[in-house]
Amino acid sequence: MQLSFYSVLFVALGGALGSVSRYLVSIVSLSILGIGFYGTAIVNILGCFLMGILSEIINSYSDLNKSQYLQPLFAIGFCSSFTTMSAFVYDMNKLLSENSIIFLIMYVIFNLLGSLLFYYLGTGILR
Repeated sequence: MQLSFYSVLFVALGGALGSVSRYLVSIVSLSILGIGFYGTAIVNILGCFLMGILSEIINSYSDLNKSQYLQPLFAIGFCSSFTTMSAFVYDMNKLLSENSIIFLIMYVIFNLLGSLLFYYLGTGILR
């Protein structure tokens, strides 16, 4: 992927659409279900589903695959701002397809435990 003004613009546009979509899904799920955690689960699962569909569509059609702006718009911008889980699953799939099982396990553990540890570290600093 090449850095250009337009690729950054498409990431920003996709990011804005993804973050607003995440907010709307969270608000709707909270008003319907009454619990905020469902909104997070919904966007994580839906974001991974969308990342899978969009990746397959972009990679399967040569004309779409040649476009230098679709991946920044959808995969990096929209899906990754809609949920970071989609980027996490995308990276896990890449490691799995490369048969890097040890690195896959280390990546999952590092992400989950590191995120939890640094969350508590961040809250602990302010106490």
